[in-house]
Amino acid sequence: MNPNVIASFALISSLAQKGVKTAVISPGSRSTPLAYAVNKLLDVLVVIDERDAGFCALGIAESTKKPVVVITTSGSAPTHLFPSVT
Repeated sequence: MNPNVIASFALISSLAQKGVKTAVISPGSRSTPLAYAVNKLLDVLVVIDERDAGFCALGIAESTKKPVVVITTSGSAPTHLFPSVT
């Protein structure tokens, strides 16, 4: 198995053990190992636009009172989550 997939399963498994149940993914080729792991371990919502993904995750977190994982590609994509964080 690919080392990145192994590391992704370790990370997502530990988050699941801490109570995370949901992930929102804005897919891209660079986040494939993480997307693969969350698809196997958590409930997943796919949202193409990163800004929308951040707000979807915020709404889920507020309604469930549980943390939500958000996965984007690398580069500038995570900066589009900033409005939902603030």
